[in-house]
Amino acid sequence: MKIKFTDSFIRSLKATGKPYSHGDTEHRGLMVRVSTTGSRAFALAYHSKADQKTRFLTFGAYPEVTLADAFRRHAEARAALANGEDPQAEKVEERAQKKSGALRGAADRSRSISSAISNGRGRHHHHRRSCHAGRHDHAPGLR
Repeated sequence: MKIKFTDSFIRSLKATGKPYSHGDTEHRGLMVRVSTTGSRAFALAYHSKADQKTRFLTFGAYPEVTLADAFRRHAEARAALANGEDPQAEKVEERAQKKSGALRGAADRSRSISSAISNGRGRHHHHRRSCHAGRHDHAPGLR
């Protein structure tokens, strides 16, 4: 359902047990999405030319993101679309960088753990060989 967005309208939206959304009549693609718990978030629905899919750019949750902020972010995103840009490209790139950084960190931890294990195993095997050879260096007084 499309309606002109006002603060009183956004505040009046309540949980219904199912998620739903409303579009704004004056700002093409701007919508407020209401979750099953009643939380409200502003988003822009647009068609991505890159992969021919409908995408949603979320601006943030109401009331942290005010109606005026949502209108401003909507205008910026629509301008980017008009210039042939994907308004989510920056967000997607940031996610990819975070993910690659996290994967790099996990790989470094994995290498250090496997290094510690192999170093520990090497000492363990050396100790066992010395014990099996009859040399009990770890307890010289007990024979």
